[in-house]
Amino acid sequence: MRLKRFSANSTAQALTLVKQELGDDAVILSSKTVSKPDGPQVEIMAAIDYEPGSDILPQDDQPPELTDEEDPPLNEKARVRQWRDKLISQLQTINPVSDSASGPVILSLVGPTGVGKTTTAAKLAAQYSLRHGLQVALISMDCYRIGATDQLLAYADIMKLPCEIAVRKTDLGRAVAKHQNCDLIIIDTAGKSPYDKKHIQELDEWFKTVPHLQSHLVVSATAKKEDIRETIRSYAPLKAAGIVLSKLDETRTYATLCQQVATARIPISCLTTGQRVPEDFAMATGPLLKKLFTRGWPALAELQNQGSH
Repeated sequence: MRLKRFSANSTAQALTLVKQELGDDAVILSSKTVSKPDGPQVEIMAAIDYEPGSDILPQDDQPPELTDEEDPPLNEKARVRQWRDKLISQLQTINPVSDSASGPVILSLVGPTGVGKTTTAAKLAAQYSLRHGLQVALISMDCYRIGATDQLLAYADIMKLPCEIAVRKTDLGRAVAKHQNCDLIIIDTAGKSPYDKKHIQELDEWFKTVPHLQSHLVVSATAKKEDIRETIRSYAPLKAAGIVLSKLDETRTYATLCQQVATARIPISCLTTGQRVPEDFAMATGPLLKKLFTRGWPALAELQNQGSH
């Protein structure tokens, strides 16, 4: 982690300096006005989440070093640790498949192109059909991407699960009605740009035809801070019940992800750590998220090794 203090005549000027030196992914740790011989200055403490080769925010069990000042501040490492712990404490989790008295649990996976929705649908299906013995059906709404429906059909065939294709809005309602005897129905949707408001409005219209449907937003751990923030904002009309953190194996930096998800205040439902079905998958729990966002990749490597046995 690289930390640096910036001073300027105004907050806007200080933020410009931060962006110029540390880039768009910089995190603001503190901001205050200080007295200088030539007048008041705005002082900002900023950090870039990771230096190359680093895989997690610093952990230091030693007490913070104090200065000789009358009101001693936390040192930089302790300040970052405090910031990290505060974010982690804000994270919530949700079980995507809870008991439903009114019929099957119906969940859809939504999100931009390439975040891993289809593979996640297969992992969820395997988790609950093979490991929990539930009756599961799959539905594909992804008729835009070449081979998407074939991929889901292939997974369904291997697991001996029914799989429907919904090309029109009426198809979705019929497919759901057809499998009302199931415990769980998983809907895979097409991925498009999060800036495509028409697509998200269309999803909302389709979903309104299915009572009790809950959406889970799939967010890639490899996405930039601004892209994660925009994805969460753009899909807000769907009122996601949970977030799936995908592609955790394709990066070693998780601080930005933690910050954006904590700020969104949407519970995390599950994690994916690779392409293997069903091994590279885990339900989100508080202890697991704490390990992920304090220990980083080593915590997920342990999880992957456990899934291999």
